[in-house]
Amino acid sequence: MNQPMELSNLKLNFGANDQGFTLLELLMATLVTTMVLITITPPLFLAVATRVQAQRMEQAVQFAQQNLELVRWVMNQNPSADQLPATVMEDVRQGLPPTSFVPRCGGSGWFPCSPSEAVITPDGQFAVQVFRNPGFSSSNGTIGGFRAGIRIYSIESQAFLGSLERQTTPLKLTSAHGSRFRNPLVAIYPEVLAGDRPGSLDAYSRYLNRP
Repeated sequence: MNQPMELSNLKLNFGANDQGFTLLELLMATLVTTMVLITITPPLFLAVATRVQAQRMEQAVQFAQQNLELVRWVMNQNPSADQLPATVMEDVRQGLPPTSFVPRCGGSGWFPCSPSEAVITPDGQFAVQVFRNPGFSSSNGTIGGFRAGIRIYSIESQAFLGSLERQTTPLKLTSAHGSRFRNPLVAIYPEVLAGDRPGSLDAYSRYLNRP
């Protein structure tokens, strides 16, 4: 009769030890899980923020390319000066950043904005500033070419009007925007030429060799 009692006690003791060991495992697993989450959460947010930033950069590049193609297309239409982007100083890289973001511009022609204006894109996510230097004229008096300036700002840059920058900053691995909104996402300064017009090649050569 003592033997069954010993077996019963052994079973009860085993169950108690097993239950305590399981609770300890659960506690340790919770602790490890918490430590893992603490470790991976910052890089996870960092990766998501960087991916979003890269996607916005890609969109900004597309808007810059679209506007450049429009400038080139207009040049092929033998335009007058007022149909082209507004003129700034000779070195377009030093052209001032916009002082206002507008839904549309009040002027006429294909590029009605003044150099101080950036027009908001249809999706409301960006603002585009387009301008040019005086360039040169071909022998028949038409505009032979110029250097354009195209800058794409994030719509959030509107909060920093009056202190925007001219040039871009490197795309960094970062989870914080910081002062990046002061800089354009994209800034390009391509030459736009009308090479098929009479005398345009000679005029361009003189333009390059000007003092």
